[in-house]
Amino acid sequence: KTNIYLIAKAYDKEYSVDSDDPSQDDSIEFFISNSGKSTGKKFHFIFKRLSVNKSNKFDGTERTEKGTGIVVKGDKSIQLPYEMKSKFDGYEISATIAWKQLGISPAVKKKLRMDLIVNDDDDGGDREARLGWNTRKSQPSTKDLGMILMSGR
Repeated sequence: KTNIYLIAKAYDKEYSVDSDDPSQDDSIEFFISNSGKSTGKKFHFIFKRLSVNKSNKFDGTERTEKGTGIVVKGDKSIQLPYEMKSKFDGYEISATIAWKQLGISPAVKKKLRMDLIVNDDDDGGDREARLGWNTRKSQPSTKDLGMILMSGR
């Protein structure tokens, strides 16, 4: 009841983590709004894939590394720790976000807006693909996010 837990897995054998902008590399973006309305406050989390080794190739060793995600709150950004697990077929990111940080009090039947986007860059430079759960926009507004209804189960 105090945290939201985010776990996302990307199936991607080609590693690329060479850009200053994490949305142009292999990364996972998570958008959440503290309201079910299209006017709610939107939070944007970016979790960059961590480099496996200098060649950016998977060396056969599954490992867990800790990183710091970028959280964009309007014109401010804060750091959010996360874990990235390298796998033979891609990577998995897990993070814990306090509801309090989002200004949300979880309750049954409360509505939120949310989206999850996976960015893919296979050869350096700009990303080649972007896959979204609800939207394809690179900078979605709150109304572009999918609706989530909290349940008591």
